Amino acid sequence: MSELLLSCVSAGYRARPVLRDFTCGPIPAGGLTALVGPNAAGKSTLLRAIAGLVPARGSIRFDGRELIGLAPRERTRLLAFMPQALPQDTGLTVIEALLGAWRALPDGAVLYDEAALLQRVGQILDRLGLVELGMAPLQSLSGGQRQMVALAQAIIRDPPLLLLDEPTSALDLRRQFEVMALLRDLAREGRSVVVVLHDLALAARWADHLLVMHQGQAHSDGGAEAVLTPVMLRQVYGVEARIEPASSGERLLLIDGISSSGR
Repeated sequence: MSELLLSCVSAGYRARPVLRDFTCGPIPAGGLTALVGPNAAGKSTLLRAIAGLVPARGSIRFDGRELIGLAPRERTRLLAFMPQALPQDTGLTVIEALLGAWRALPDGAVLYDEAALLQRVGQILDRLGLVELGMAPLQSLSGGQRQMVALAQAIIRDPPLLLLDEPTSALDLRRQFEVMALLRDLAREGRSVVVVLHDLALAARWADHLLVMHQGQAHSDGGAEAVLTPVMLRQVYGVEARIEPASSGERLLLIDGISSSGR
């Protein structure tokens, strides 16, 4: 298993640079890492830069490979990216969407025969609780269902690095729990999972490692107990807050008000 190493990464969109010489400590291998921070902190841009979806300079290394400038066919072997939403103007069914995601692999067409590939699709749908939606057109699904299909597309390739942009944003509480439990299981199986989250409670509950982003830079990183502090919440989120222990052993985030000195 290899760490994800980012050094002096600059990335953005034409006239709007977002990340400037972004550097952080190694993102641990084989764990669940949450990218957290306020809106416009650069979380999604960083994820897309790792995935090769926005122009980037600097160095992004995974599994001993430099990802910046890596050929797309080689990158698809190393990682999968889940966007915030799937395109809506498509007539594909759920099964067709998963088959397409698999066949996007450079050698995807030869690794499985048709029967074995359909069996794999069925296994993924079963693991995510989507079997009954297999023949449904994507455009007929709710936002939460589409989000689950996007997750299925990402994991069907079984990549060593999973990049997920707000995978719980359209999900109800039960589905949020199921998805975060699944992501932690995937990490425990040896993958590196990096997920953008807005919900600090979810991040604290499920992530092994948190990377706090602020104004295109890494503010702090580490375990939840080290990272989620009143000082960080004041500096990054602009709020006065307390972190209190719960009876379950977890930590509760309590917002007391707006900070006059933060952000």
